[in-house]
Amino acid sequence: MGTYEKEIGKSAHDLELRSEKVRSIIGQVPPSLLRYGALAILAALVILVYVSYSIPYKQIYTGTAVIRALPDSLEASPAAVLIKFSDRRPALSPTEKLPITLHTPMGEVEGKLVKLSSWRDSLGRQEAFCLFLLSELSLLQNHEVDFTIVRTSGNILQKVLGDLF
Repeated sequence: MGTYEKEIGKSAHDLELRSEKVRSIIGQVPPSLLRYGALAILAALVILVYVSYSIPYKQIYTGTAVIRALPDSLEASPAAVLIKFSDRRPALSPTEKLPITLHTPMGEVEGKLVKLSSWRDSLGRQEAFCLFLLSELSLLQNHEVDFTIVRTSGNILQKVLGDLF
């Protein structure tokens, strides 16, 4: 008889030495532990899915901008802006308008990024056309300011599931 058969016989022999009560206690899993443990795991998963569904997925782009050319009219019309992104750049669809905020010494100026060119100059700047209230921009022409673009696209659950599939 091999070592394996001896071990099996030994463990079966040890189990036979215990009383019927001890064997029933060892072999029985408490049903309340199973029930509440499964409920706790299920509740944690439901809460996780709910939280990931309710939190919006935001992409934040930052960098510097130089107001190049302002239109003649004082109404909200596209202004030419040179934008240099700090790290990553958004891919802008032709119909999409992203909110852009210029951070100036006089306060923040809100606008919409309408068009972003694909070419970059030797300094890594891209030409963009933005809608601003021009009365707020007149003092900023040819000055460099910081900007923030925030794109909200769906929620975290959609982003995670989209990356998985």
